[in-house]
Amino acid sequence: MVAAQSPSPATPPNTPSPRPPGEVGTLHPVPALSPELPAPPVNVLPSPGRNVRALRPLASLADPADAPPKPKVNYRIHLEIKEGKESPMEISVVASEGKVRSQMINPKRVVIDDREIPSTLEFTATLSPLEADRCQLNLFLGRSLPYVTGKSTGPGGQTSSQYQQMHLGLDTTVILQVGKPLVIQSDSTQQVKVTLERVTE
Repeated sequence: MVAAQSPSPATPPNTPSPRPPGEVGTLHPVPALSPELPAPPVNVLPSPGRNVRALRPLASLADPADAPPKPKVNYRIHLEIKEGKESPMEISVVASEGKVRSQMINPKRVVIDDREIPSTLEFTATLSPLEADRCQLNLFLGRSLPYVTGKSTGPGGQTSSQYQQMHLGLDTTVILQVGKPLVIQSDSTQQVKVTLERVTE
């Protein structure tokens, strides 16, 4: 008579079979982890009332040296010198930019011993055009003025005077607007006015 065998317990699925003592299990490679990709940029719209700095256009980043040069323009520098109630003396010089110099005989003569002694006028300027019809003018206006230094008596009792030339001048730097006269000196003896005009001829 055969004894009945009790049923063996059921093996759960995916359960590895027991290894004999001393047997080493097989190692399985672990799949490499994929690198974390950066999140795509998100367009954030500014909220109402939030100040957002505007990006400058590429044109503003260009080198100023690459800009086309401005066309040169001729200017007329007009000086008016008035002394007392006499008619004003006028000096007019045309220049584009840079230095200009003019020397001339002063029409106003000085009389010494019944003789007219000539004197000179000197006008020197450096013109530097700026923006918006404005120019910088470095100006020197000078003149020579004869004056008596002594007297002597010659044969027959005739008296003659000795004289020398005194040099006077005005040196200044001003900003001129085209078409607007500017008084650069004014005192009890004279007034000096300068006007800058654009020459269109």
